[in-house]
This record gives sequence, structure tokens and C-alpha cells, in this order.
Amino acid sequence: MVESLEAEGSKDDDYNAKGIRSGRILTFLGITGGAGTTTTALNVTLAWAKGGHAVFFAETMLGFSSVSFQLGLGPSMSSTGASDQSISSVKQRPWSTSFGLKLVTAQQWQSKHTGTNSDAADSLANIFELADLIAIDLRFDAREHVREILQMTETLVLVVERDEAALQAAQEAWEILGSWNLNCWTGAVVVVRKPSVSIKAATIAKQLPCQLWSIIPPAEEQLAWAVQQRKPLVLSRPDDASSQCYIELANTLLRTPNQRSARATERLARPATTR
Repeated sequence: MVESLEAEGSKDDDYNAKGIRSGRILTFLGITGGAGTTTTALNVTLAWAKGGHAVFFAETMLGFSSVSFQLGLGPSMSSTGASDQSISSVKQRPWSTSFGLKLVTAQQWQSKHTGTNSDAADSLANIFELADLIAIDLRFDAREHVREILQMTETLVLVVERDEAALQAAQEAWEILGSWNLNCWTGAVVVVRKPSVSIKAATIAKQLPCQLWSIIPPAEEQLAWAVQQRKPLVLSRPDDASSQCYIELANTLLRTPNQRSARATERLARPATTR
């Protein structure tokens, strides 16, 4: 895994006017449950959309659809098993929102995904052409479908809560990720929930296994208000300190090289009928 942002990406693909190649996969990997992965991924994704990028959000954590709830999309998209649109049909009829992004909910992903690595890769291959930037909301574990998604990822964002147990879990996860021979740009976002916890970058960086890209400061009340409004923080309160961190992170991630992984290239080379 690569951590520096200095290298230039490959330029052998099709780029839009903003210099972004279609189908860039950026995965937000939650190291522990409740770390704020979905909230972080969604706010960053909306910052991209607000900046005029074509964006797709894929919620792969099975169960209740947090992103549907945060966007106020209603019970038809957030209740388990309620959505009748599987990911295989998304290419023809993607969900579009008034916030400027297309998305796949946890239920749509679950209706297609049966737990094998090929299902995960095929699902991603089916949405490559739908957006310039594809954000994946993923929970870490050592199963093959997680590995397959990460092997197709270009930029990997580890989302870690600021506590000792979570930081230790990040170290352990890093060892497993290292054994998977991933070829992606990797950094960490640390979510701080308690105002009393130190958020000094130098202190936090020493406890991480990879480069620190962002620290999200405590925003419990602001985030709760945004959920009530069904309008994520970067849209409802763009000048808030946490919103500014999400926006800065969005810009940082856009600077990671446009270099498609070998695994993704191989998948896209297959005829559509085989995926």
C-alpha cells in the first residue's frame, strides 16, 4: 500500500473536464463499528457532488441503511429487505437523490451480494461507468469479499475512532491489509467524539499505522441536528468546523493519483454478460 500523494497517476484512461477519470473507487473502511465511517464517507461524497463531480455512493454494510436515514429517503429504502431494486439493475435505473449523487443502499447491495468475492467485484464493475467518483462504505473484516473490494480500490481511507481500543484495532487490521498485497493510496481519518480527548495531530499520527489525512473534531450536537434535518452537515452547516474538515478531506482525496488497479482493469475487460 502507498501513502505518499506526490506521484502522478496514470493518464491512459478517459478523463473529464475536471481531470477525473470515470470510475475511480475510493473506499472508506471502518475499522470498528460505530466509528463514523458512513457519516464521514457521505459528507465527503456530498462535498464532491457539490463541487460538480458525478458521484456514486455504495453502502455495503449489511442491515439498516444509515445513508438512507441521513438523507431522509424514507422507509422504502432504509428498511431491511424493503427495496426491490437489486444492484444488478442499478446500471439501468440508479437511485438519484436531490443532493446530486447516485447511490446503492445496504439493502440493494445485500440483494445482490451473497458473500463471495466474485459477487463483490462484479457489483462494482456494473457501476464503473455511472460516475467519475465511486465511494464505497465498507466495514473491515478478513472475509474474501472485503479483500476483493479493496483489491479494486484506488484510494483507501481508514476511518478510526480516537480511542485506544480502536487505534489498536487499526494496527491489527493494517497487518492483515499488508498481507493482501493491495496497490492503493492509503491514509487514515480519525474521528474524535469526546471534547476532552486530545486532537493534536502529532500525537495522533504517532499512534497510526499509516499517514494521517484528517482529524474530524467532536460534533455530536451538530451531527444530531443534521440527522433531524435529513440534510448532512456539509450541506446544512458548511461553515461548521467538522464540515470544513470533510471538505478538506474531499480535496485531499481528489489529489490522490488516478491509477486504476490491475484487478479493476481485469474485471472491466470482461464482456458485460459475464458480470
